[in-house]
Amino acid sequence: MKINKNIKVAVIGCGYVGLPLALSFGKKFKTFGFDLNLERIKNLKSKYDSNNEFSKQDIKKAKFISFTYNYKDLIGIDYFIITVPTPVNKNNSPSLKHLEESFKMIKKIIKKGSFIILESTVYPGVTRNLALKFIEKNNFKLNNDYYIGYSPERINPGDRVHTIEKITKVVSASDEYALKKIKSLYSSIISAKIFTTKTIEVAEAAKVIENTQRDVNIALINEIELILNKMNINIYEVLEAANTKWNFLNFKPGLVGGHCIGVDPYYLNYIAKKNNYSTKIIKPSREINDSIANILAKRFISNLNKNLNKKKYNILILGFAFKENISDFRNTKILNLINYLQKNNCNCYIYDNNIEIKKAKKIHKLNFIIKPNKDYYDGIFIAVNHKSFKKNILPNLSIYGKSKFIIYDYKNSLNNNKIIFKIEK
Repeated sequence: MKINKNIKVAVIGCGYVGLPLALSFGKKFKTFGFDLNLERIKNLKSKYDSNNEFSKQDIKKAKFISFTYNYKDLIGIDYFIITVPTPVNKNNSPSLKHLEESFKMIKKIIKKGSFIILESTVYPGVTRNLALKFIEKNNFKLNNDYYIGYSPERINPGDRVHTIEKITKVVSASDEYALKKIKSLYSSIISAKIFTTKTIEVAEAAKVIENTQRDVNIALINEIELILNKMNINIYEVLEAANTKWNFLNFKPGLVGGHCIGVDPYYLNYIAKKNNYSTKIIKPSREINDSIANILAKRFISNLNKNLNKKKYNILILGFAFKENISDFRNTKILNLINYLQKNNCNCYIYDNNIEIKKAKKIHKLNFIIKPNKDYYDGIFIAVNHKSFKKNILPNLSIYGKSKFIIYDYKNSLNNNKIIFKIEK
């Protein structure tokens, strides 16, 4: 089934997931990138991506795209694609408020024959339930007057290899007709395989288990590291030896933050409880990964006290983004690390040239610095392994420490298999 060249597409949410999708469609069809963040829309209209994922030239290539925060501009849209965040609330239960707001907005303007496609991570059943709750009316019925689909996003921020055009796209829909139409839509921008599922719920489940699997695997390595640490055995030396086996999965210990791996397992755990099942691996894995920041902070303080024994310590934190080579610091577990250190006689100075410092300072009342001071720090915690650090910071790390200082290289960024060690100039 060929897609009509005159269709209109609206991508709801222009963040890390929505913008690459909108730009891809904007090269082929009349496309609207919609977001309620007025500053974000203003920047995108000026062809500036504050997330540093796309250049001005990248945005210019999408010749048929418009950016707006006015939902009335979306009247007459054929395909609504929702890519808004799906976070958790304070008790780690799913928060669907952004999705609900999106469906309420679409309800005001949807025309007969339109498609609503959800890309945000949810637990099985959400797409259909939201459509029936907010769109369905007596004279406006699913698979007659409108159609729904689910196509899970697989955007990996900072990854220039696995871009949206080059990765297998899973699609699902409310009936066969809708499946053909949605498949054709995505086929127009994706050169990789389009994989169709029999039901929307299968696609929803596939997405939520992808990140849950990673979370569980990282939790396993984090727990192994906790065991080995008590035995004074270096985790990186162990992983190096174990990785000589052909089928060993070489996960590394780490802080698991962000808006995917650190969140999605809670969605699966929630729907499990709703179906009278208590998870034996998923929830404990989340608990392990959520505890790591405080454990690392305790170790660091213990080592500082043992080797330096001061009342106050100046600590340089290298990295604040939730993972390497990106600017996104949402749900970064480095924040937990910093908070614990600062409550325990440490003055933390955060350096991350990948993030937007002005934005970070506005959200977090922390001491973000433009450049580390020389001969100033009692301890340096390498939290994120940015490529920029490897070029400019790590080769000259000793110049930033005092005559005696401690380095905590939890990610083995220095490639010497040392985790905590003292430097004396």
